[in-house]
Amino acid sequence: MKNKLPNDDDLLVKITALDNRISHALTNSRKTAKITVRDKLRLINEQLLRFKESGISYKIIRAILKEELQLNVSEQTLREHCQQELNFRKRGAVATDEDENSGESSSIKKGVDRTKNGSITPANPLSTQASTQEHSNHIDTISTQLTQQTTTLIKQIEDY
Repeated sequence: MKNKLPNDDDLLVKITALDNRISHALTNSRKTAKITVRDKLRLINEQLLRFKESGISYKIIRAILKEELQLNVSEQTLREHCQQELNFRKRGAVATDEDENSGESSSIKKGVDRTKNGSITPANPLSTQASTQEHSNHIDTISTQLTQQTTTLIKQIEDY
């Protein structure tokens, strides 16, 4: 089946309407016809900013949005929107004078110092030795338990 092509005069008449439609599409901030949850979240950016320094969890914010606006959004999407578009701090990030929302985690909390080349050195070598010793003891305990369980299983198989 062949398509019938419009004649040239009809096309020329419709070019102005086409140009207007293209101009509108190009100047519109939305590039797709699909409306997403992120589009809806952008509408309430001002309200979301009120939570920025509150420390309220995304789970609670999500519940409020669901109850008050019937806007069902996942915690992950809400978190990404707030961090990417509203510059909410990521968990563990420390505010600096230069950039309050730098997103870098605190080395002090982790007990390590970062050198200029990015390598990590322990902030307190004694605490690292104690931590290594505890870890080693834990591994020994697990190893002993596995050996005992294996021996018990072998005996049960032999008795079978």
